[in-house]
Amino acid sequence: MTTARRSSQVCQKWRELIVHSPVIWAKIIDLGILARKKGEWRNEILRRTGETTLCITGPLDWTKSAVYFCTLLARHWERIQKLDVWVSNFPCSGNSSTVPTLLADTLACPAPALEFLRILTSESTPDKSIIPLCPPIPGYVSAPWIPQLRAITVYEGMDSLALLAKTPLLESLRIEPSCSTLRAEKYLNTSRIDLPRLNKITTVQSFRDIRFILDSINTAPHYLKAAPDGMMLDFVVYTGRLPTIVPSLIMASVGSSQLHSVTTLQLDIVPDITPLRRDVMEFFMACSSVQSIQPNQIGFEVLWAFTKEGHIVFPSLCTLVIAGGYDLTRSDQVKYADKVLLFLKMRENMGRPLTLLNLADCSSHRTEDVEYWDKLAKVNIRRRNRLCVSRTGLGIDFERCHGCGIAQINDVGFFYTHPVNYLMSKASNTARTLQVSFGKISNMFPRSK
Repeated sequence: MTTARRSSQVCQKWRELIVHSPVIWAKIIDLGILARKKGEWRNEILRRTGETTLCITGPLDWTKSAVYFCTLLARHWERIQKLDVWVSNFPCSGNSSTVPTLLADTLACPAPALEFLRILTSESTPDKSIIPLCPPIPGYVSAPWIPQLRAITVYEGMDSLALLAKTPLLESLRIEPSCSTLRAEKYLNTSRIDLPRLNKITTVQSFRDIRFILDSINTAPHYLKAAPDGMMLDFVVYTGRLPTIVPSLIMASVGSSQLHSVTTLQLDIVPDITPLRRDVMEFFMACSSVQSIQPNQIGFEVLWAFTKEGHIVFPSLCTLVIAGGYDLTRSDQVKYADKVLLFLKMRENMGRPLTLLNLADCSSHRTEDVEYWDKLAKVNIRRRNRLCVSRTGLGIDFERCHGCGIAQINDVGFFYTHPVNYLMSKASNTARTLQVSFGKISNMFPRSK
């Protein structure tokens, strides 16, 4: 708003262009600025919007500007296209004032232009009699603009399925954490909800509720699917009890048929994953087309343990990528290298030999670490210049240069090749890449003493 006002004062032509362009003023209404201005300037801003749909955003101090805010909504509710405000000092208990009543009555009216509605408050539990969408108001799903919604965030206390049943145009669903679990028996005899446009589901730790929600909706079969160029499944749970249901739900929603086409897998596993052993194994088995895998250290140990037990996981695997980022002591470095080489030998004995051990991204500040790998794996070491030559022709120390791609190359890279003449080929356009993190998951694979 400030920029538009100042731009309109540059010259006469600019003023005519900006002042007489309702769309400009209608889409930049900053509630934080407007609420502080005098009535004459407020009215002028709204006059310049003409009959264009309004986008109202910004902060609001409820104690100072509640009356103006509610009056603004009441007068222009049918024109509001976007309402995105964050309110400080919002009332958290009953209030006899007519202001909350006015706001509630306004939000219950038809909103033919409304596309986005978000009211954030500084309090976690605002007075539920003020905003109709705050639970547990039983009739909030009857608001006439609910069927227009394209995106919804489901949060604690909502009758989620009753709300979803009213939103046939829904495209995006976000499920926030809930302290109370949906009661499955309540929905045993209810019909499934058709959401043909739904193409995105985001969950934030609400794994207790998502199962019932997903089981209760029908989506177009071609809408919810893995990304064509790759996808990332990443979940972090902070809880005293391990969420053993999580991987099963993910596997069920992704489907083994989609994992079958993954050819490149980056796998990060953190301790401790004992309760998820079966789920991890099922996940590995579903990725039958993986040709290249880059695990972290624990991820490799999981893979090593399954292989030692005789399981042929990733039957098409030909490349093992060992990257950097491990804070290993000298003795641990040796043990890790021993395990990698033993893994290669086990795969060879199974008739599933790997053709490439890629350590090009495995950086080390100690030459003896590199030499140890070279001694045992019989790899060819390719030393790269530690100096990067700048455009001025001066040598720049590798560690201090950030100006070109050469400086980002690790100074030492090396490969182990199975005794067959293989060449390293580029990934094809049809390759599928998947990044997976398993956690928080003790002592699934105890170290042998």
